[in-house]
Amino acid sequence: MTIYFMNTILDEIVSHKKEEVKLRKQKGISDLKESEMFFRTPISLRSALLETKLSIGVIAEIKRKSPSAGIIREDFSAKEIAKEYEENSASAISVLTDERYFGGSLNDLENVRNVVSIPLLRKDFIIDQVQIYEAKSFGADAILLIADILSRQQLEDLFFCAKENGLECLVEVYKPHSLEKINFDEMRLLGINNRNLKTMKVNLKHTEEIISFLPKDICVVSESGIKTSEDVLRVKNYGAKAILIGETLMKEKSPGKALKELVEGCTGKI
Repeated sequence: MTIYFMNTILDEIVSHKKEEVKLRKQKGISDLKESEMFFRTPISLRSALLETKLSIGVIAEIKRKSPSAGIIREDFSAKEIAKEYEENSASAISVLTDERYFGGSLNDLENVRNVVSIPLLRKDFIIDQVQIYEAKSFGADAILLIADILSRQQLEDLFFCAKENGLECLVEVYKPHSLEKINFDEMRLLGINNRNLKTMKVNLKHTEEIISFLPKDICVVSESGIKTSEDVLRVKNYGAKAILIGETLMKEKSPGKALKELVEGCTGKI
């Protein structure tokens, strides 16, 4: 394999993902379309974020490890963490399904779907329609599409494939020029990643910078680097309608309690 000679960890991940997808496509998708989960009616992620009981919509994330942080949580039960998140008013849950780099799996997604009733986001490096069928057949309500790793045509094809199958898309951007790929008439849920996926450095002000280029009625989710109530307040004031937060919560003994304290800490200040 040549992935060790790529320029960045993002290049390496995408290269490996292409190999995973190639192997999965060899199996076909009939088994996915015949699964029980495939026939359930998905829940709207966008509506859940905008109709939250909290001061800001929260997508609480489940992940074991990451390339930037290494092992985040040794004591890991996706089911128990998910139940904690729901009990503490998370609007939705993001489940990392990449195995090699984040320690996740589609089984984690299915296990979480079986114990909570709020929307689930499959967070992975989606580059092919077969991954959309996987997402639906394992219980996802939405998928993450990273604009920076997709062409405009790929992004549109994947978006409409998801839409045809009842799934919403959180379209994520980091680079400002990636906004040129986005059809804002259709793509109404936008994630702004505060982490540079090439250097792994985080800057919350990136949310403010990207929001300045967006139509006013886009539902913006600020992702990465949110650690304190002050951070939540900051991105809220920039115009974000929701946050995606994982590492900060996963490091805590009680992720659900940490979520509640984090958001309640800025209640009345927003």
